[in-house]
Amino acid sequence: KIPSVKEIAMPAIPQTNWLGASIRELTLGEYSVMGMSTESGGIYLADAPVSSGAFKAGLRTGDFVMKVNGRAVPSLANFLLTVPGAGGGPKPILEVIRNRQRVTLEAGF
Repeated sequence: KIPSVKEIAMPAIPQTNWLGASIRELTLGEYSVMGMSTESGGIYLADAPVSSGAFKAGLRTGDFVMKVNGRAVPSLANFLLTVPGAGGGPKPILEVIRNRQRVTLEAGF
């Protein structure tokens, strides 16, 4: 397969599946568009289908999770270690940017 111009210009951004949603870190350009610095860290929900556990927990496609229980999320790996999967444990408090607004969610997994 010959790669498209878009694929050549923008290398693939590593994504992972979490509770049925695709999550990843932001690119440098995306941080800029959101008016944030790269030091902010955080993770981006690239796709949170209605049937996913992430959606049922209150997260939506396009959300940017900045903090978990008041602590910054410096990387995708940190997020995965900090936030539990479905079932068990206390509900984490997530600080999210949604549609350029800060939203606090008690994520019910």
